[in-house]
Amino acid sequence: MAGDRDGDGVPDSKDACPRTSATVASGNGCPAQAAQEARTVVLLFDSGSSVVRQDQLKKLQPWMNKWQGHQLVVKGHADERGGASTNQTLSRARAEAVADVLQLNFGVDRRSLSLHALGESEPLKENDQGLAANRRVEVVAQPVTLKLIKGD
Repeated sequence: MAGDRDGDGVPDSKDACPRTSATVASGNGCPAQAAQEARTVVLLFDSGSSVVRQDQLKKLQPWMNKWQGHQLVVKGHADERGGASTNQTLSRARAEAVADVLQLNFGVDRRSLSLHALGESEPLKENDQGLAANRRVEVVAQPVTLKLIKGD
C-alpha cells in the first residue's frame, strides 16, 4: 500500500503537496485553498544590483513555507536604464542570485528551477516613478504535474 504521510487520502507518489495536510484535498493532494493563494512572490532590487536585500529575504520565507516542493520559475527583470545587453546580463544575475538563495537558504534543488532573464522587455511601469518596480525577480510556483505510466 502506498504511503500517505499527510493523511489527505492521496498517496505520496501522486501527491503534489506531500507535506501539506488537507481536510479536503484536490485531486493532486494540495489543499483546496492553495489554488486561491498567490503563486508569485516579487523581490525588488537596487539599481544596478543583483544582491538580494535582507528585507526581500523576509518576504521570501513565508512564501516558501507555502510553496516548498513545487516547480519554481524565476524571472529576472531590469529597468530601462542602461543598454539592452547590460540589462539582459543584470536580469540574469538577479535570477541567478535568487536561485542561489532558494538553494542555500531553502534547500531547493536547482533542477526544480527554471530561470529566465527578461531584461527590460516586460516593464510593470513605464515612468520614472515605476523604475523600482521594474528592478525585480518574480518567483512563480507551478503545479507539479505527474505522468502516470502503465506498468507491466
